[in-house]
Amino acid sequence: LVMWFLNKRPHTVLAVANNIVTSKTVFKKNSMALIILEFPGNIIAKITANGVATHEHFHEIKVFTDKQTINNTLNGSYTFRKNNTFKNKFSYPDKSNRKKLIQNFIDHIKSKKTKLIMSKNDQFDLMSVCLAAEKSIKMNRKVKIKYI
Repeated sequence: LVMWFLNKRPHTVLAVANNIVTSKTVFKKNSMALIILEFPGNIIAKITANGVATHEHFHEIKVFTDKQTINNTLNGSYTFRKNNTFKNKFSYPDKSNRKKLIQNFIDHIKSKKTKLIMSKNDQFDLMSVCLAAEKSIKMNRKVKIKYI
């Protein structure tokens, strides 16, 4: 979402994670991760992945600039500018198909007749960032993202 929002690809990632909540369950993945992405133009994005949140699955985004702040939360999406606040009317790209993205990508690999929901380049860029974040967690340091 942040890559779509900024229309940029990050060049480095620093990530940490734990499995405190999930360690004694059958789900052996991390229960919490913090990911910091560095983009061109000295833009920094912080992403938290809370695998055991009790609320509905949601991606909260906050963007801070020198002229405005955009907050997209469970309670709504708002832009703040000095003494002016207004409700945003934009929505995420292709929200209705987001759960189908991985299956659609696999179906396209099996049969080129299947039309992609998300471009191959965007899919590979996303996988490159995710793999670099996993590498950062394992190495416990910032990692340069190598795009496929």
